[in-house]
Amino acid sequence: MEQWIVIKTTADKKETLAVIAKTLVAERLCGCAQISGPIDSHYRWNEQLEHSEEYELSIKTAGVLFTTVAARIKSLHSYEVPQIIAMPITQISSDYEAWLRGNLELPK
Repeated sequence: MEQWIVIKTTADKKETLAVIAKTLVAERLCGCAQISGPIDSHYRWNEQLEHSEEYELSIKTAGVLFTTVAARIKSLHSYEVPQIIAMPITQISSDYEAWLRGNLELPK
């Protein structure tokens, strides 16, 4: 049974995430990706408290593709250290799972 995941990343420009989303879908590394936001982000960077407006990209894919997707995100991202995290999908409808599987290039 395939493990399905949602990978999340953020960026300060919606356009950056649009390029990442289009690339991942075109390269069959994800079934779909949605951009939401803006979101209000608070974090520490270079020992300074920071606050910025960002957008979030949610990427639906297979767990076996995480390393490849993460590398592709890093190659296209403008941040020095982009957030790249994954959460397991614990429940999925059979129709959506079949659609997702059909839209990915899974390793043999």
